[in-house]
Amino acid sequence: MTYEKLVYHPEINRVIAFLDTTAGREKLLRTVQYLTRFLAYQLRGDLVELAYLKRIQFLIGISRKPLRFLKFLKHFRSLFIVLDDQLKDKKLRAFDVLKQVGFAAYFFLDGVQWFKQLGLINDRKSRSKLVANAGIYGFRCWLIALTGAILGNLRKLHIIYSRRKALSANSSAPDGKEAGISTNTATVDLLEKEDLNIAKEQNDLIKNSLDALVAMNGCNIIDATEGTVGLAGLVTSIMGLKDLWKSTKVGV
Repeated sequence: MTYEKLVYHPEINRVIAFLDTTAGREKLLRTVQYLTRFLAYQLRGDLVELAYLKRIQFLIGISRKPLRFLKFLKHFRSLFIVLDDQLKDKKLRAFDVLKQVGFAAYFFLDGVQWFKQLGLINDRKSRSKLVANAGIYGFRCWLIALTGAILGNLRKLHIIYSRRKALSANSSAPDGKEAGISTNTATVDLLEKEDLNIAKEQNDLIKNSLDALVAMNGCNIIDATEGTVGLAGLVTSIMGLKDLWKSTKVGV
């Protein structure tokens, strides 16, 4: 029947699998949050619409935080894995350490900020500078993490380009007829693989750079408009959704 074809359609199953993950739900909420932020700037002349969109933006923002609660543990674990990996490129290792430390601190402070918004922590009662400035400190840690991620992207691109150049040089070297055909086929496959790696790193670099713009604005390093910040966050959210969608596995 028609409804059975719809219910059991592979894409419907994929949507269900995607929304069944915490990362999928959080990324979807992030997309809507930055969309409302962008629209609020565009409709800033209408005070009623502006207040409505700002309210939605706040509610989505606070709804995302429990989905990320204790996520700093994941980055602490990743940090120790990186520190134990002595075979990794030294520069990549250093950049990855910076990234994991930044993200671990950012998500920890994000939890503190959530408790503040819920009223479980009071700035005056705690008398803690960390609690009082959890928001701005969080943006700084996020920027540190993104700096490590961007440097890591650039380092990986340098390594991949060097590797690709060496493969291209080897493929043009003279060889026997039969051996040459086999070698060229294998080299072409490797070159295609490296091209995919380059595209992935370039995509990640763009995403991290746009997120860094949002983080720098949160740190008051730059003074970007709400429209610019909203658009940058919207683009990175869509890019993140696309990557998550590709990696979503549908159970049999």
